[in-house]
Amino acid sequence: MHSSMRFKHGSQIVYENFDNEAVIINLESGSYYSLDKSGAAIWGMIESDVTVGEIVEELVRRYSGQRSDMEVAASRFMNELRQERHHRA
Repeated sequence: MHSSMRFKHGSQIVYENFDNEAVIINLESGSYYSLDKSGAAIWGMIESDVTVGEIVEELVRRYSGQRSDMEVAASRFMNELRQERHHRA
């Protein structure tokens, strides 16, 4: 996934952040997601309309670990969101 890509969710998505967790519901499909601390952080950044590259930079700043692992995790998460959107369309 290119580092300048962004993810835009549709208007049928509602979410709530609770401490270190985010709960996301797709009202159209009925799908329900619960994200852990890093997933909630990524979702919050998506809501701020940042790029994949900016998400990775923030993950590197917040967490210890290999940058390459964070790039893979962020890209995988964004791809899963895109697949869900296209699968339900």
